[in-house]
Order: sequence, then C-alpha cells, then structure tokens
Amino acid sequence: MPTDGSRRRRPRRTAKKQARKAPAEKPAAGQPASEKKAAEKPAAEHKPADQEPTEKPAAEKEPAEKKAERLSGSAAAEVPPPAAGEGAPQPRPGGASPEVIRTAGELLLELRVEELPPRRVAVLAERLATRIFEELMSCGLGPRDLSSGFTRRRLMVCCRGLPPREPDRQGRELGPPAAEAWDEDGRPTAALVRFAERLEVEPEEVERVKTEKGEYAAVDRQLAGRPLAAALSELVPRALAGLVSRGVRWGGGLGPFPRPLRSLLALLDGEVLAIGFAGLTAGDRTTGHPVLSPSPFRVADYAGYRRALRARGILVGESERRAALQARLEGAAAAAGGKLSLPRDMLQRLSLECEIPGVVGGEVDPRLLELPPEIADAALALRPGALLLRDADGQLLPRFVVVVDRPDDPDQRVCRGYERAVAGRLTDLHHLLQADREIPLARRARRLDEQDDGSGLGTWGDKRARLTALVESWCRELGLDDHAAAAREAIALFGGDRDTALVRELPSLAGVVGGLYARAEGYVEAVWQALYDQGLSTSDDAPLPRGPVGQLLAIASRLDELVAGVALAGIPTSRRDPRRLRPLAQGLVRLLMSSGLELDLDLLVVGAVLRFGERLPGSGDEVVAALQSFLLERVKNELGRRGYAYDEIAAATAVRANLLPDLLRRMEALRRARSEPYFGALVHAAKRIGSIVQGADEHKIRPSLLVEEAEQALHATLGRVRAAVDEAIGDGRYEEALAAMAELADAVDRFFADVLVMDEDQERRHNRIALLQSARRVLWRVARLQEMEAGAAD
Repeated sequence: MPTDGSRRRRPRRTAKKQARKAPAEKPAAGQPASEKKAAEKPAAEHKPADQEPTEKPAAEKEPAEKKAERLSGSAAAEVPPPAAGEGAPQPRPGGASPEVIRTAGELLLELRVEELPPRRVAVLAERLATRIFEELMSCGLGPRDLSSGFTRRRLMVCCRGLPPREPDRQGRELGPPAAEAWDEDGRPTAALVRFAERLEVEPEEVERVKTEKGEYAAVDRQLAGRPLAAALSELVPRALAGLVSRGVRWGGGLGPFPRPLRSLLALLDGEVLAIGFAGLTAGDRTTGHPVLSPSPFRVADYAGYRRALRARGILVGESERRAALQARLEGAAAAAGGKLSLPRDMLQRLSLECEIPGVVGGEVDPRLLELPPEIADAALALRPGALLLRDADGQLLPRFVVVVDRPDDPDQRVCRGYERAVAGRLTDLHHLLQADREIPLARRARRLDEQDDGSGLGTWGDKRARLTALVESWCRELGLDDHAAAAREAIALFGGDRDTALVRELPSLAGVVGGLYARAEGYVEAVWQALYDQGLSTSDDAPLPRGPVGQLLAIASRLDELVAGVALAGIPTSRRDPRRLRPLAQGLVRLLMSSGLELDLDLLVVGAVLRFGERLPGSGDEVVAALQSFLLERVKNELGRRGYAYDEIAAATAVRANLLPDLLRRMEALRRARSEPYFGALVHAAKRIGSIVQGADEHKIRPSLLVEEAEQALHATLGRVRAAVDEAIGDGRYEEALAAMAELADAVDRFFADVLVMDEDQERRHNRIALLQSARRVLWRVARLQEMEAGAAD
C-alpha cells in the first residue's frame, strides 16, 4: 500500500463478480400474485392429517394426478428394498427444480421408527410439528398451512404453500478489529482494503461499529435469500435434532432416539430433499404395516402418501383414526347385542396403540362374570386390553371386544387367544376376591395404623386422626351434625383396602374396592359410598362424590395430601410435579366449586396445616402461604376452564376468592351484567376513581366540608346506593347489586366534571379523596371493576 496517503487503484471488476453483484431475478411475467406474496405470509393454518390437501390449480392438476397415480396412488407400485450398499434414491442437486417450487411449495416429512410408547408418540409428533413451523417462520418461510399426523411407527409433517425462496434481508458483515483496520491517522490499512475488496465495496463505505467484543470494521448490506431447497436442507435437520434431548443408539437401528429409527422420507414438491438425520439419508420411500404391508413404495406428494397408507389400512391422522376406531368398536358391540361405555381418555389411549384401527370380538364363560363390574372392567382394560359389553340395563354380557393392529382375524386365532387370556384373568380375580373377603375391612384398616401413609409425615393412624378432626369441625360449621357419625365410621375404614390383594394388583381401584367391600359387609349407604367415591377420577367429566360425607372426606384427604406434598417437595411446576399435586389441587378446587359447600378455602388450608403440628418440616406459616397462593392459581385455572373471560376472573378474584360457591355466583353476575347498557359507565367510573385514589392514604368523610353541589349529590347518592347494594348482596343477588351501582356511576361522572379533586386546600382535597374512596368500596363489593374491559366479552 502506498505510504504517501494516496489511494491505490482498485482492479476492474470481473464479469464473474458483477454477476454475483447483480440483483436476484424478478418473478417471471404471469406468476400468480399469491406466489409473489408467499414470502410475506406470517403464519400457517395448522390442519390435522385427517383433512385432505386443497386441490392444485387446474393448469397443474393433470400432471400431478398422473404422477401420483404412477408413484403412490391406491395401486402404488411395490418396489424391492435397496440392495446392499444401495442407499435411498439420489436427490437432484439443490432439491426440487425452481419451477416446481414456485407452483406448489409442499414439504412432506416422515420419520419412521420402531413402535414408540403410546404416551410418548403424541408428544414427539406435536414437538416435531412445532419445531418445523418455528424454524420456517424464523427464516421467513411461513407456510400457508401445516398438517401433522402420527402412529406408533411414524411421525409426519406436511407444509404447503411455502415461498420459493427466503426473503432478502439486511445483514452485517464484520471485518477485522478497528485497531487493525485503521492506522493511528485514521487511514485504511491493508487488512481493511482486503475486507472491502472481498465484499466489493469501497474502503470509505466500511464503518466502525461497537460490539460486545470491542470495535470492528463492518459493512451493512442486503443479503439475498437462499432458494427454498437450500434453506430446508439446513433447517429440517436442525428441527429433527431438537426432538429429543437424549436418546439411545440402537446399532443398526441408528439413533440416538427413544426407539430405533428405520427411514426418513423428505420431499419438496415430489423431489427428494438432500438431508440426513442420525445416520439416515432422506429418500422418497416408506412402508406400510411391518407385517401386513412391509414392501416399500415410492411417494410423490402428501395426497398420494395418505392414499397409499389408507389403501393399506393405515390412518396417520389421530382424530381420523380415533373416529374410525370408535365407529368399529360401536359396530362390533352392536353386532354382539351389547353396548360399550367408553371414556374419551380410554378411546384416545386405544387409538395410539394401533396404526390400523381393527376390532376383534370374543366370548367368555358367564360364570366368570360374578365379579363386581368395576373390577372386571378395570382389570380387563389394563390386561389384556379387552372391553366387556353391557346390555340395555347396564349389566355385563359374556362378550368382549379388543382393539388390534390389523383389519381382520380370518383364522380366529386372535379371538381364541384373547378368549383364553380373558378367562384366565377373570379366574385370577375371583381367587383374589375370595382371599380378600376372609378378613373384614375394619381389621385391615387397623393393621395399617402403624404403617406409613405414603406422605412421609406419619402413619395411617395419624392420617385418620387428622381427617376425623377436620371433618367433624366442618360438620359443626355447616350444620351437618347428623352426618358426623357416618363420617367418623367412613374415616375409620378409609385406606383399609390398601391392604387387599385386589388393590395391590389394581392400584387404580383404591377406594372403589373399599366401597365394594364395605357394601358387601353391610355398612350403611353413606359410609360405603363415601369410601367408593374416594377412587373417582379428578378429571373434568368425572362425577362428584355422592352426599356430604363423601364430599367432606374427599376434601379432607386431598387437603391432607397437598399439605404434606408442599411441605416436603414445595410448589410443583408445569415441568416437575413428582407427587402429582397439580391435578390433586385442581380436583379439590373443582369439588369445592361444584359441591356448594360454603367452606372458606383459606381457612381450610390453615386448619389442615395445624393438624400436622410439629410433624411439618420448616415453618407452617410458609406452607400456608405457599399452598394458598398455589390454590388461588388453580381457582383461576378452573374458572378459565369453565369459559369465563380473563378480565372477569381477575376482577372477581381480586375482591375475594376463598368462598368458591360465592365466587361462582359473582362470576355469573358479571358475565350477565357486562352486556347491559349501564356496565360500560360503571367500569369507566371505577377506572377514573382508581386512577385518583390509587396509593392515597385513607381519609374520613367530613360532610361539613362538602361545599360543591356535585360532591353533595355524590355523597347523598352514595348513601342510597350503599343501602341498596348491601341488601342485594345480603340475599346473594349480585346482578341486582351491580345494577344499583349504575346510579353511582352517573353521580361520579358529574363529580369529575364539576369538582376539582386536588384542591389547594388540603382539608378539602383529603375530604374529596375520602368521598371517592368510599365510592370505590361500594363499586368493589362484587368485583374490582377497574380490572374489567368496558365492552362485552368475546
């Protein structure tokens, strides 16, 4: 570089550099406007795999159909697997041709694996769809819609309407450190000149920028977006790699993954996408059922992929598979002269266990059905997975159905095998039942008195003492003294069925077995029903315990478990809840809301904590505060599940959230009142008052200082409205109380129009603030209205 400060002449740009510098080509004439705007589309419509893809434009329809029929239709050509050393079909350089990308923009991705656990496959499928979508959006490649599906042997995602290339973006290229790019006199050094030449800019265009590592030379410039195939070749493997944090390597099955990986299908508009994952190379082949249709077949597009799998009986859409399974189960039950009682969670679990939703029926010796139906149903559903049929009166029939992963049973081998398994299972249960009934339930409960109750804070005897004290105090508080004796008897038997062989075999029936055994031993209905109902699920559609004895026992036992769990493990999070305290707390809140028992939730927590005495580690006050806060969040969650708006929940719970039946009544009043004409003015008045008195010290109204007509009118109106509101709330008529407040809203508006609140005279200012504070207390009797939106709920 010259030392005299003169600038060195730059060489003439070559044709090759000029070609790189040239802007990207504009879309060809006649290109649809939807394609030109595809890169600007911000989000995708997520469709399940059950829904067929939209039809292509008429101009493209014929070639696509011919190709689909040739490669992957219902008569898809079977091809032999690759020979040794032969990989998947080689993709074209750069993926699909630009013409295909511009006209369709369809990415089809399938990861085929060995059988995944049913609980794991749905999580992985959702995670894959989410990661693919997030990666596409981060590159400005938002699809028009996204479909996903899965079975235990495959995870699938299809994105349609992808833009032909990434959008151009503004980028910054960093060069050498500023100390190396400019000399002491600020002149460019050789390092800076080389950096400028590489980027084809003049040295004067290079800027000095500050970064976390110091000052650097930098150039801001427009970066051309990559073609779609090139972008997908980078982002798809990255999305796949983030599916699992850790896995197992399976030798020939590759990995790491929870189960061995078998193949990877990745197509961009019918052409293989040049990617790999965990030792697999993407291809255009997949297979059907590993036993019934194991031969590989080629795939051209998403529609052909689904047609080919459906022709082999495989349904990748979860809701489609579940609906087909439900129809086949109900059809098989009707053909056998019975019906099924199938909870939604069981139907969902069964649909995860098969790719081909098939149903097989069988018969069982009627003498084996003398078991209580609850025990027979639960035992057979768990193992071997059979579902007993019932007649129109709900009585068990000597017939059952089983979900299998095949469409038929031509030789009746599956049926005969299940009949033997069902008969053996029922016989075992009969032996367990007879052995259990040799010892009365009361003696079994006493045998557990000195054993740990599972909480880590005492024995079953200690637990029953705590529950008895809580339930007796609630009976006195609620005026249910007539039920106290039955409650004490039920608590004395509570937990005794944990000592039975049947509950050891079927832990999910704890409580139900105790109720059945108590009924067989002649206990009164209130006692055996209270025990039985302790085994009911806490899900939203589960029935509530019957009668006050069962409800009070359920509240006490769940509170006791929550106190012990929070004291020993702390408040659970969405990711860590080893004691399953979240569903337990949700069930407690649901029970308190729906039972109508007027119990104070905060006092319930205090009483339950006090019953543990010195057994609690740490401070009891800390457990009380933590559990009360945790339950308040569960209360809000339950209200949201019941369809209340977020601002209704915030406003009502801000006033009082400890009496849950009362809270529900106030929520209903808010929901109805917000559609009334006066409600907007009421919320507006509450917001104006709140903005003035927020944080102000409390003051007392002095009527002698009310000199303005508007403040005198507000004071008089306040007295009338307060009396009307008190009377309405005393009778639980919250909607009438809100309507009575409308008169107060009018007086508040006039007050703000005519009166200066922040008067120079301190006494008048404090008096007017006291008047507004009193008005706010009245407006807050039902809910903190300033938390509400004035409009109607969406």
